[in-house]
Amino acid sequence: MKKFIPFIFLLFFGCQTATKKQVAAPAPESYKTELLKSQSISKKNPDLAIARLNQLLTSSSENNLTDDALYLIGDLLYKSGNIKAAEKSFSRILDSKYASPLDGRALLYKAKIASKTDKESVLRTLRYIDYNQLQDQTSLEQAELIRAPIFLQNELYKKYLKSAATILKITKNQNTALTTQRQANDVIKIKLSGYQSKSILDDDELSFFHAQAALNLAEYYFNNDQPEDGMMVLERNAEILKGSELKSKRDELIMRGQLFLTSNPDVIGVILPLTGKYQSVGHQILKGLQHSFDVWGQKSGIKFKLAVLDSEGDPDQVALAFDELMKKDKPIAVIGGLVSKTAEILLQKADKFQIPTLVLSQKEGLTSKSRYGFQTYQSLESYTAFVAAIAYKDAGFKKVAILESEQAFSKRYSQAFQKEFTKLGGEITAVVEYNLSERRALPNAVKTLVKLTSSGEREEEYKLAVAKWRRSSRSRGQTGIPDIEKVLDPIIDFDALFIADGAKNGGLIASTLAYFDVEGLPLIGTHLWNDNDLIERGQRFVERAFFADSYHKPELQASTCGQNFMQKFQEPISSYSFNGIKAGTIIKSSYNAFNIDSRKALLSALMRTSTLTDACVPKGLIREGRNFTSTLTPLTVMNKTIVPLNADNILRKTDEGLNN
Repeated sequence: MKKFIPFIFLLFFGCQTATKKQVAAPAPESYKTELLKSQSISKKNPDLAIARLNQLLTSSSENNLTDDALYLIGDLLYKSGNIKAAEKSFSRILDSKYASPLDGRALLYKAKIASKTDKESVLRTLRYIDYNQLQDQTSLEQAELIRAPIFLQNELYKKYLKSAATILKITKNQNTALTTQRQANDVIKIKLSGYQSKSILDDDELSFFHAQAALNLAEYYFNNDQPEDGMMVLERNAEILKGSELKSKRDELIMRGQLFLTSNPDVIGVILPLTGKYQSVGHQILKGLQHSFDVWGQKSGIKFKLAVLDSEGDPDQVALAFDELMKKDKPIAVIGGLVSKTAEILLQKADKFQIPTLVLSQKEGLTSKSRYGFQTYQSLESYTAFVAAIAYKDAGFKKVAILESEQAFSKRYSQAFQKEFTKLGGEITAVVEYNLSERRALPNAVKTLVKLTSSGEREEEYKLAVAKWRRSSRSRGQTGIPDIEKVLDPIIDFDALFIADGAKNGGLIASTLAYFDVEGLPLIGTHLWNDNDLIERGQRFVERAFFADSYHKPELQASTCGQNFMQKFQEPISSYSFNGIKAGTIIKSSYNAFNIDSRKALLSALMRTSTLTDACVPKGLIREGRNFTSTLTPLTVMNKTIVPLNADNILRKTDEGLNN
């Protein structure tokens, strides 16, 4: 608690300025002597001082020092924690018929007490303080230190800032000044809208906060596509921002403003993982982008520069790469964000710097709250919804089991399929996980799936089968206990199996199922099955498996676009390079349809695009909000070839040969 001015000063000078109510009679010399003695005793023995002062009040008539005695009692009681008794003492000063220069101080103490017990009454109490009676700045500072947090609590932000400004004018305490300034800046930054900051800039009494208000207003203009106005605010307030602790924020906003106003319309920024865990995917997407823009340049004469930086798959590196692109290359758009965490960073940067950005992550809903972000990858959830509908409605499967790996993408696929299939009315009978780092991971998962395990519900059945085997001719010349698959048949209590993995593992699982005498079981896969790895690994056991993708790979690879890609990169178009092509197509179509000379113009063009097609994207793309999606194609395997799925080749539950 702040110290009041010395009581001895009040004793001899404080009571000389009363101008209201009646004037009290002068106190006798004996009263003054006892009052001074009690004050001296209070430093070592406050309880004794309070007792002596109460005795003095009881034995004497009211005079011009009665208020001093009451104030000292209240002060001592408050400091000792006896809040209610202290309040009564201060109330006696205020209720007296005699004028007292201590009225303001007594009210100030009552406000302190109210702030501990009844915050709603504090402002009412403080309203009646005659601030002219608070004869020193310490008391005035205390009044504002009480009022300020109450204003803040009641969301009276302008009044709070006025109170904070008064504190900053009069306080000599450096910590108080620093805390008040920072808290007030936070209020402006967090609680006030950007445009409300304009009224603070226009108020000279709030000059302490002009720097923060200027930054707030400038950022408001930047975020609302008014970079010229934002730069003007920063220029007009350059002097107050120059020496401020907010200088780094000012520099950041100036850079943003400059970047808003300047861009190279022929430069596309690309941030992909070209080293690290996802480098193979990153390079495939980059080839797709290079192919798309090269084709475009050859046809239309428009040559674009791709400013490519490596994200290493690291969100922090993505942020650094983005800043470098903006400073050095000033691209008109950015493409990247293969992994969801890096995509989220890119979208934050896109909105901050107001640059159209296409992210390639499969995570659904990434761009729902972004103003400048677009998603160019078919979401994983859209694939699963599509194949779940085929499984339930077209194939007639009512019960499906699932195999998933420990990897995050596999679990996402599995969960998405479960959600969609059960929503349609289907039943998920089992979900079995395998860890690819473990020995015999796939065989063990398949055995668990088809209940070829020697423990659990088939334990007794297995024991009986082993006993029977020992009595049979098959056991002659053999020692030990036979594997369960040698004596028991697999149990298939589901209509189909969804494998939430890529083409390689999907094919291996199909072969593993056959090893355990499970053939003819309908298999459902992910869009990653649109690859020859599925057939190479699964052979005839993946025949009539079905899945979906945004293109039919053999058809695309045989097209002029696919042949040109093969000639240029000596490899066929993959699902990842195709997504790079799609991203390039989106920018390309916007340039072909509209006159693009700025980021703002490109953003407008992207938002006006509803559908688009290209030689390399024959089925076209559809914009739904901020996501460009493809028309999905259902696919299957016939005669070791991936072909479109149709009514003639779909494997239904009623077909002969299903292992149920």
